[in-house]
Amino acid sequence: MKKLTMLVILLLPSVAAAQTAQDLRTHVEYLASPVLNGRSPGSKGMKKAQEYIKAECRKLGLETYIQKVNVQGTPCYNVIAVLPGRTDLSRVVVGAHLDHIGRGSSGADDNASGCAVLLRLAERLSEGNHHPTIEFHWYTGEEKGLIGSKRYVENPLAPLTSYKVMVNLDMVGRLKEPRLFGQQVFPYSDILQRLYTKYPFAEKATWAEDTGDSDHSSWWRVSVPSVLVHTGLHPDYHRPTDTADKINYTGMVKVYNYTYDLTKAVILKETPFKPTPYLLYGD
Repeated sequence: MKKLTMLVILLLPSVAAAQTAQDLRTHVEYLASPVLNGRSPGSKGMKKAQEYIKAECRKLGLETYIQKVNVQGTPCYNVIAVLPGRTDLSRVVVGAHLDHIGRGSSGADDNASGCAVLLRLAERLSEGNHHPTIEFHWYTGEEKGLIGSKRYVENPLAPLTSYKVMVNLDMVGRLKEPRLFGQQVFPYSDILQRLYTKYPFAEKATWAEDTGDSDHSSWWRVSVPSVLVHTGLHPDYHRPTDTADKINYTGMVKVYNYTYDLTKAVILKETPFKPTPYLLYGD
């Protein structure tokens, strides 16, 4: 009996990982399906994707909102889900862009992968009792110039000084050998370094800087500490061949676990860091 109990204990992590991988696959396959036709901002496919995200968030009991965004003259919107904390004076954002380029492209890695991980994180984080409020953001208009995230930081739900960090998931479905890394001034560098021991791949898949090409940059430019998690470009980038069958779902589970641990560590860390927002847009 003791041996059987030990075997069950040993198998539990692998069973949980397999279920997480299946959940991620289900989300990616829908968001990258032909019926959504590449999720260009304002399109019927994008609206279906946004309805899917809202429905999943409501299943979790999250407060769910839409924020109107004008993307090159087309009315669009961000999807915002909120997990209230014990205080509104401290907030954490985890985000991903939901839009893609349309034109029949699937956009499985870019960025159905990040949106799928974000949904799974919302499910797991909603199980706990957190001190700060946690916001989950699915942006529109990233491919057109970070329009959705810029819109949010100009019209946030709370003062920007209350946001501890923004964690951005963009193209996290092709984890291979790590290739890239960047880090500048960041108040949670100790957390990153500690997690790199547990997740060696993350050191080369994490940017704690303003790269200018994804939604975390909108937050950096208003002085909110931000992190990009990104597993790298590939030949299928912005091509019809970026399909769900090419996604590394086992790798996505690793990214999901890393991002969860990173988010939780920031939530629990007491820091005197107080950003002073300044808007650069329109300069």
